[in-house]
Amino acid sequence: PNSSERNGSFWFQITHSYTFSYAQKFDKTQTYAYSLRLTLEKLLVKSVLFVCLGNICRSPTAEGIFRSKIKTKGFKIRHDSAGLTNWHEGHPPYEPMKNTCEQHGYNISDLRARIIKKEDYRDFDWILAMDDQNIDELKNIYPSDPENKIRKITSFIDGSLNRINVPDPYYTGDYEASLNLIEQAVEAFLNQIFE
Repeated sequence: PNSSERNGSFWFQITHSYTFSYAQKFDKTQTYAYSLRLTLEKLLVKSVLFVCLGNICRSPTAEGIFRSKIKTKGFKIRHDSAGLTNWHEGHPPYEPMKNTCEQHGYNISDLRARIIKKEDYRDFDWILAMDDQNIDELKNIYPSDPENKIRKITSFIDGSLNRINVPDPYYTGDYEASLNLIEQAVEAFLNQIFE
């Protein structure tokens, strides 16, 4: 590529703060590239979308936890959640999940399920999914992810937990376990990207 093409590509990465292809060549001990990317994220990330299968358990829980934590921290970040199916569109969060959230101080009763849209990729800086199946479905919707927006939410947790899925409590019945893991993941995301 000529000089203008190289500069244009670099400027695209800088202005959108998505330097994954560059930063992934370094581990966290090589702090310059990693810190550069995180500094840019702090300045430019303004929106997050949480995604799960039906948008009545895991993703509204993630949104509820996220909005509570950013309010405490004083961050101004737009947030939403969506499902990969329209099974529960327009419905409130599933009652047992809502009750579990309330027991932990998170009110999600105002949220309503919606299905993910094509334009969500344009409208959100991060799209955080709950499990590998969600990631696969998102890749079907968005075959190209040039800005590396799509990530599994647990990938921000240090250690072995960064490879696991958030279990769907609609099927497992263990709402407490799912909430605890989402809470860890949201906190790790905030710590890594915004602090």
